[in-house]
Amino acid sequence: YSGWDVAINADGDTIAFVAPGEDAVYVWTRSGSTWSQEAKLTVAAVDAVAISHSGDRIAALQDRETLKIFDRSGTTWSLNDTEDMPSGNGEFYSVDISGDGIYIVVGTPSWVSSIDSTAYVYRYNGSSWDRTEIQAITDVGYGWDVTIDHTGERIAITGYINDTPEDVKVYVYARAPASTTWELFRTISNPSSYIGFGLSLSFNGDGDRLAVALRGDDDEGA
Repeated sequence: YSGWDVAINADGDTIAFVAPGEDAVYVWTRSGSTWSQEAKLTVAAVDAVAISHSGDRIAALQDRETLKIFDRSGTTWSLNDTEDMPSGNGEFYSVDISGDGIYIVVGTPSWVSSIDSTAYVYRYNGSSWDRTEIQAITDVGYGWDVTIDHTGERIAITGYINDTPEDVKVYVYARAPASTTWELFRTISNPSSYIGFGLSLSFNGDGDRLAVALRGDDDEGA
């Protein structure tokens, strides 16, 4: 099955979508009004994908334990790097990439309270990727979804799953433009007891607007 997760670049001319049944990420590009397949990237048991503004860098999660990063030169795609999940954590579950492709954030939730949930930020230094752990939290499901703004200066992380829905929060982290240190900037509390608060997140380009999905009762949602 295809289309479990989809990402599109800023100009809307490059789309990446996952095909878990084929262990692949498909890349399609547009010329005028015509779409054609540009590449089929091998990513075993893939279920999450993100793409940079230019469409020249893709991050995908393999088997919920490996981050694979691909770069495009012209119309040719190649593997930039592979990052394995640090031991002792949950699983790689969600991914997003900054507009310039320099920062990649990966949510790593745990589904049991005995193992901390966390998130990692990978920063490209020009030749390799430096990893920073954002914060380890005991909230079950922290890292369910992540989003990073286009400048790579703000990150939001949601817990989504919690035994007490009213305690679920969205955590917003920020860094100064010249810094690589992430600080907790704000927490956003569930406005009610709806179970689905934080189901998905999305920053606007400047990082000053954050959309938070809320799945409420059967006939409600926001």
